[in-house]
Amino acid sequence: MDFISYYISPIGKIILTSDGKYLTRLVFSDSEDADKIDQSNYEYKELEIFNKTKTWLDNYFNHRSNDNVIIPYKLEYKSKFQKDVLDIVTAIPYGEVVTYGFIANKIANKYKIKRMSAQAVGHAVGSNLICLIIPCHRVVASTSIGGYGGGIPRKKYLLKLEHIKGYYES
Repeated sequence: MDFISYYISPIGKIILTSDGKYLTRLVFSDSEDADKIDQSNYEYKELEIFNKTKTWLDNYFNHRSNDNVIIPYKLEYKSKFQKDVLDIVTAIPYGEVVTYGFIANKIANKYKIKRMSAQAVGHAVGSNLICLIIPCHRVVASTSIGGYGGGIPRKKYLLKLEHIKGYYES
């Protein structure tokens, strides 16, 4: 049985799903990723994992630390590459950004290859189904803010929330 809950954030409704133990999705309700969720296949239930995730979200949106809060999540990765990219994204500290190119270079070094495509990295970052907790909004293009599955206005909001200058002014 899979479960569903909702969180109302300052930038829109968020859908949370779980297998009963792990968080399996955290996506904005108006995103393409949310469109792929057949909500009729889920039972609405307030689980411990949802309560813990909502506390994490409350802390995040209210500038309180989540350093000691671990949200157990489970993703089904399509490839080792996707997992490796999202592992790097997960490690980006609050208030910092990295570029798709930076991640591509780290992956190229890990795989001992000459070059990795930043575009391929962007595609892997875009596959993230646990937004905010896996902070894909902290990945930017070398000359612009880059894309975001939740929409560019939300990405700008999140970067501003984290006081990351240079990306939300425009």
